Amino acid sequence: MTRTRKSRELLFLAVLLITLTACLAEDEETGIGCPEIACRCPFGTYWTTDSKGCTTCSCLPQNCSVDCLNLNCPNGRIVAPDGCPTCSCQPVECRLANCPINECANGFAKDKRGCIICQCNKCPLLICPNMMCPQHFIYEVDQYGCRVNCTCLGLECPVHDCLPDTYCPNGFAMDANGCSTCKCQLIDCPVLTCQACPNGFLSDSNGCLTCQCKL
Repeated sequence: MTRTRKSRELLFLAVLLITLTACLAEDEETGIGCPEIACRCPFGTYWTTDSKGCTTCSCLPQNCSVDCLNLNCPNGRIVAPDGCPTCSCQPVECRLANCPINECANGFAKDKRGCIICQCNKCPLLICPNMMCPQHFIYEVDQYGCRVNCTCLGLECPVHDCLPDTYCPNGFAMDANGCSTCKCQLIDCPVLTCQACPNGFLSDSNGCLTCQCKL
């Protein structure tokens, strides 16, 4: 009876060990069981997600000013030489998708990270040689949301949540792309209608935008 009882106890311990090992492996893959984090930073905190899907926090250096604190970067953000995080994500390393060859007429679709998945792209494949529109520019699309050509239509400016009591006699200042900011325009600048510039517009000596493109 004693030998049988010991055998049962050993069997129970073996099953328990296997179960715990499987749970730990699953936690590593799904991000479940991430450690608790509590950052106390005197100059601010920024959050990111590591390769296991766990949220991590890092303290900002004293002189950093980051406007994209909630930016989600799976591989972390690019850090400037002064130690301050930027609003650019580290490049994502995509796994090689073992998809059937020539199964999709319009090529394969991509996930949110920009990696190819084994699903067909619903939009026709549009190849634009050396063509990239500036940030916030929009493209001409069809009824299905697919691009129809390689032309940049124009600028779609971001919406700013300026303070409701902000009053600017000369209106709000414009950025290099011609979009309104939450800063007041110090002088009365003329309103211009310019063609799109890939790198934004140059300003004159008064700080007003011109139709001259940046190089």
